[in-house]
Order: sequence, then C-alpha cells, then structure tokens
Amino acid sequence: MKGNRNTKRVTVKVNRNCWHCNKMIPRGTVCLTVNPKGYGRHWLCNDCVSLYNSIVDAKCSLDSVPFDDEGAAYANADYLDEKVSEWESCQYGEDTILDKRVYSLVN
Repeated sequence: MKGNRNTKRVTVKVNRNCWHCNKMIPRGTVCLTVNPKGYGRHWLCNDCVSLYNSIVDAKCSLDSVPFDDEGAAYANADYLDEKVSEWESCQYGEDTILDKRVYSLVN
C-alpha cells in the first residue's frame, strides 16, 4: 500500500518561500512540503514545522492532565497560549489551512 504523498520531507531544488512565515528556504535545504487538496504544493521551513509540532504536543499535554491537577493544567495552558501567540506573530499574509488547524486545536 502506498503512503500519503500530500506531506513529505524534501530537499529543495530551487529557492522557495515558507508558506507560513514567508522566510526564504535556500536551495539544498531539507524542509516539509504539503499539498492540501485545492491549495497546491507549498513549502514550510523547519522553524514553522517545529513550532507547529510544539503546539500539537502542548495541546496533547494539556488534554492528558488529570482533572484534579489544576497547577499542571494552568502551566500547560500558558505554554500552549505562548506557542500559539508565537505562531501568530510569525504569520505572513492571509490565514492558511495550517492556521485553521492550529485554531481548531486551541478552540
């Protein structure tokens, strides 16, 4: 069975710009490429990928806190808010499908 080809790590053959932060991704750099249906192929720099992954991890940590551990819940919620604001601060242009995924995780 073939894997999904919509998201994969590639070596950039031509200078590209990050879909989220618009930072230039130089030729020869390994980065993530995504091809969501109806949006075309886009490239994401490693900084944006690691930031997105840290948001997902923070949300998982927040969801796995026991009900009676209020301190851990507050700490994880603060960390998640910090990462989401960092995500929003490096955003360039209109909301992308990744922004919608981040907002759906948080809300």
